[in-house]
Amino acid sequence: MQQPKETPAPILFIHKGNSDYLRYTVEAARLSNPGKEIIFLGDASNAYLKDLGARHVNLMDYNRGPEIETFYQVYQSVKGARHGKDEWLKFVFQRWYHIYHFIEAEKIDRFWTFDSDTIILCDLAGQEEKFTGFDCTEQCEGICMNGYIGSRRVVRGYVQKMNELFSRPGYLQEQQADFADNPGFAFTEMRAYETYKAEDHVKTFHLQRVLRDETFDDCICVAHGMETYDTPLNDRRLKKMYWRADGEIFFRRQADGKFLKANTLNMSWVPTYLYPRIIKIAARKYAAGGATGAAPEMRVLPIHPPLAYRSKAALNTVKVLLAKTRHWIGQ
Repeated sequence: MQQPKETPAPILFIHKGNSDYLRYTVEAARLSNPGKEIIFLGDASNAYLKDLGARHVNLMDYNRGPEIETFYQVYQSVKGARHGKDEWLKFVFQRWYHIYHFIEAEKIDRFWTFDSDTIILCDLAGQEEKFTGFDCTEQCEGICMNGYIGSRRVVRGYVQKMNELFSRPGYLQEQQADFADNPGFAFTEMRAYETYKAEDHVKTFHLQRVLRDETFDDCICVAHGMETYDTPLNDRRLKKMYWRADGEIFFRRQADGKFLKANTLNMSWVPTYLYPRIIKIAARKYAAGGATGAAPEMRVLPIHPPLAYRSKAALNTVKVLLAKTRHWIGQ
C-alpha cells in the first residue's frame, strides 16, 4: 500500500509589532519557497502580511496551555543593573511557548523558523536531508535554536527546560552573579538553550558552518572569516556579498578566496533599503523559469544608500541643526 506523503515543513516567523522590513521577509520567503506554507505568528499591527503570501495567526490565540501557564508563574527578570527592556526580555522566552502551543494545536512536527529580519534565498525543502540526523539546527554563534526544527519533541523539551530553570534558585543565582561584572547582560532564552543543549544532550548543527560550499548566515554584520566591505554601514562592517547573473548570492572566505553560497541572510542592524535590492537580484533565479546559461562572473553587491535615502538623511540633519539654532537664538 502506498504510504501517505509527509506534510512539507512550513516556515514559521514570530514577531510583535510592525517593522518596516517584515514585508520583505515574507516576500523573499514566498519567492524562494513557493511550495511551502509561510506562517506568521503576529498581532493586529502586522496582519497585513496575510495579503503578501503569509498565513497570519494571532500569537495571543496560543497564550494558553500548561507550559505557558507555568512560565507565567515561575518567570522572573534576571539581569544586570544596566540592562533595560523588561518587556523584550520576557518576550524572548515567551515566544517559544506561543510557538509550542501553536505547533501542538496544528500537529506540526517539522518546521523552519528564523529571526523575522532574515532573507531566505534558497528552497528549504532541498536542504532538509542535510539535517535529518539532528534534533534541530542553531544560529547566533551556536547559542539559539533556529533554522530547521526536526520535531515537536525538541520544542516541548526546550519550554519545559526553561520552566525548570526558572524554578532552580541556585541556577538563577549563578546567572545573576555573572551580571555583577557584566551589568549590560541578562539571562535570556539563549543562555537557557545552552543549558538545555548540554543537560538534555540535544543533537544540533550550527547553520553558519560551511557544508557543501553553502552557509546559512548567522549575522551579516559579523565577518565569520568572510571578506567585508571597506566602508562601514551604520558603523558596522558587513560581509561582502557577491552575486551572479543567475541570482545566486555568495560570500568569499578570506582564508582561501573560495566563494560560498548564502542560503539565508540575517539582516539585523541593516537599513531596510538593502532588502529590496537583494531580493531583486535573488528574483532572477525564478524569473521565466530561472536564468539558465548565465555568465559565471561574480559582481559585488553595492550597499551604498540610494539617493532618496541620502536626501532624506540630509534633510533630517538640516532639521536637527535648525532646531538647535532656534534654541540657541532663543536663549
